[in-house]
Amino acid sequence: RIKSDLFAKTAAAVFAANGIKVHIFSELMPTPALSFAVRYLRASAGVVVTASHNPSKYNGYKVYGADGCQMTLEAAAKVLGEIEKLDVFKDVKYGDFEEGIKGGQIEYISEELISAYIAAVSSQGIRMDEIQKDVSIVYTPLNGSGLKCVTRALKENGFTNISVVPEQEKPDGHFPTCPYPNPE
Repeated sequence: RIKSDLFAKTAAAVFAANGIKVHIFSELMPTPALSFAVRYLRASAGVVVTASHNPSKYNGYKVYGADGCQMTLEAAAKVLGEIEKLDVFKDVKYGDFEEGIKGGQIEYISEELISAYIAAVSSQGIRMDEIQKDVSIVYTPLNGSGLKCVTRALKENGFTNISVVPEQEKPDGHFPTCPYPNPE
């Protein structure tokens, strides 16, 4: 998404400045990786800055609970109630992302976690031994975040004939080939 990296780092810096330990991916990752990371790290919550179903000019901000699932309406209402108690100009502290990294309040998620995620995804395969590994696979991340994880999972599971749609391969928050990130 457009400036989603800045949005994510700003949110991380606010959390850190307000006493919340932050784990952040160092690169663009798909939403299911966040769900996995929340559970893997035993975090209290997770946030995804997302394209979701929004038009390209908008970022989405989705909150996930400790179970790695999107926050329920009941939980969201409680969070909103807490937010409404605050004076956003006086009560919310803001910090510097790089200072948060240096001070340990913000930490990049390890490659170990990403490998564990790929392994967990791979373990869900059904009858993988019956699938021809040279089957032709065409994949599009729709200019989003799935490229690294999807192609890695396919390759690590032995698939060899993978084509990525070039026009939709690289992340592009403008989604030049479709009006919405999820055109279905």
